[in-house]
Amino acid sequence: MVRSQGVTVGRAVTPGPVRVTITRRRLLAITCLGAGVTDAHGQPADPVFDVRISISPADRPPGILLIDAAVTNRGGENQPITVWTQEGWSWVCDNPAFRPAIDTLKNESRSIVLAPGQQRRSVVTLLQDLNQPGTGSLRLGFAPQPRAPLSTQTDVQAYGGVTWSNRVELVR
Repeated sequence: MVRSQGVTVGRAVTPGPVRVTITRRRLLAITCLGAGVTDAHGQPADPVFDVRISISPADRPPGILLIDAAVTNRGGENQPITVWTQEGWSWVCDNPAFRPAIDTLKNESRSIVLAPGQQRRSVVTLLQDLNQPGTGSLRLGFAPQPRAPLSTQTDVQAYGGVTWSNRVELVR
């Protein structure tokens, strides 16, 4: 709850941390500070990771989108993450026209540790449902330790929470 001079203004519910600015008589501004992260209960949480994505300029066939992704440990402690030979297993997409590629026949995993400030870069392949327009924008959610493809799970919070990336526009 946000309180000003003993008066409850309301509960801050956003896709990430916020900065609330209150003057003596009114709420002045609520500013989103991060791309968004939720804890295992779906509640806003302090993000341990910073996730940034961009659309790769590499040539690709129709129906395939390559995303350059960077995951940075912004916490003060070492953070273990699971790395898969097919990167899509650690990701989920908020645009229903796209899904991470998870169709490899043999997907090996290994655990690595990101030190504070350390970044891991990868390319995530998204497959487009060609029956949907594939326009607008998208963002990706990253889970640090999935045991199965994140995009196939009904409870994506079960794998250490999901950190959402920045939003990117899909330009034709």
